[in-house]
Amino acid sequence: MSTYSDSANISNPSVNSCSDSVNVFIIQKRAIRILLRLGPWISCREGFKKLDILTVSCLYIYALMLFAVKDINIYRTNSSVHGMNTRQQINYICLW
Repeated sequence: MSTYSDSANISNPSVNSCSDSVNVFIIQKRAIRILLRLGPWISCREGFKKLDILTVSCLYIYALMLFAVKDINIYRTNSSVHGMNTRQQINYICLW
């Protein structure tokens, strides 16, 4: 079982600064333009889709989702905290 601190090194915004992710995104766009021979003023959005490449922000979200699913035991549902029958009873809350 991994802990939050083990996974945080990959996906924690305080570890990877925002300016670094912006730089990586710019490098990603440059690579897409080179691979698909796109001009400097043409959008790379369709290029990402065509090559099936996730952007840096999508990779971050994906890593967070994988962490949440893999370590589901660190979360509890609202219904386990209190016995009230509410619409949010199946929502998860973090234990730490």
